[in-house]
Amino acid sequence: MLFEGRCAFRAAGILQAGLNIPGTESLIRHVAEGRQFFLEHFGPRPIVAYNFDSFGHSGGLPQILTKAGYAMYVHMRPAQKDLPLPSDLYRWRGIDGSEVVAYRIPFEGYNTFPDKAVERIRGGIDIALRLNRDTPVFWGLGDHGGGATARELEQIHNLMKQETRVEIIP
Repeated sequence: MLFEGRCAFRAAGILQAGLNIPGTESLIRHVAEGRQFFLEHFGPRPIVAYNFDSFGHSGGLPQILTKAGYAMYVHMRPAQKDLPLPSDLYRWRGIDGSEVVAYRIPFEGYNTFPDKAVERIRGGIDIALRLNRDTPVFWGLGDHGGGATARELEQIHNLMKQETRVEIIP
């Protein structure tokens, strides 16, 4: 299989939670439960936290994540039109001064429609060439990401063989 053995675990909690309304203790417990789940079921402790679909974020989140052992936070909302940032990759400083590297997905969604993965990756290539840096690309079928199809994996594999300007790492 093309991507066999190339799985990396990333998560912030046991599920994708809203982050602007729950209290601090609730968020801490949520992250702790997620850390314990990954340790028990998979072994590794993720160092990249993800929460694509939260419509807000607590100003205390950088402290919670850094104290829990996370080095990075990936999110999608708020979009650039709602919260202008100078870059999609930035250092987020929380209300206590804690900092975590953050990445806001620069596309309108973290999911794709059938046979659109290559189109999304090409968009990522354009960003990488424009900014002269690595650029993560998120895709997957379904309303909330979903999984890869054999057809799209083959399309991605073909793109990887054809693309010469950048290295595509699955």
